[in-house]
Amino acid sequence: MQCRADRAGSGYAGKVCVLLLLLMPAVAGCSERGTADGVEPLARAEGWREALVDDLESGTFTILEIAYDRATAQRAWEENVPDGLPRRSGTPYRNGRYGSLDDVDFATRVVVVVWSAGSSSCPGWLYGLETDDGVVRATTRERVEGEGCAEVFVAYRMVLAVERDLLPDEASLPARLVIDGYDFDPRALVAAYPAGS
Repeated sequence: MQCRADRAGSGYAGKVCVLLLLLMPAVAGCSERGTADGVEPLARAEGWREALVDDLESGTFTILEIAYDRATAQRAWEENVPDGLPRRSGTPYRNGRYGSLDDVDFATRVVVVVWSAGSSSCPGWLYGLETDDGVVRATTRERVEGEGCAEVFVAYRMVLAVERDLLPDEASLPARLVIDGYDFDPRALVAAYPAGS
């Protein structure tokens, strides 16, 4: 399998390709089932925030950022949800707005921004989250169409509302992130929004 980046000269394309190769067995055959209990998609868009490119080039494949309060969530929304995204419902494998910050009760939920990548023809999404012994465990799903997935990866970000008890509290961050049972530490991390600040 060969991966090609849609960003010429990027140093992280090969690293993301390795991640995709490792995740393929975990997501093969997954069906469209939306998201797990306690995880609600609010938006999905292609690309990474420019401020994170250095992290990606140094080997961090997936970053999960948590906004614990309304003001931080508003900043996360403004920095990660482009204007003009179409309104959508259902399984979040296409770019669009699936909800809004007005849907989030910050007494019981937080806002999460997750950065990852997937095949251009088999779009993936974050399906579920849980925290066990300080380790955040993420599960993903992928929509597979036809005979297989194209070898071109597409970076994407998702904004989600997540039940607070599925994630560590802010004092416990940064935390390790395990994706579909694969431990990529330190190449996958959980941090308070915005990461690196």
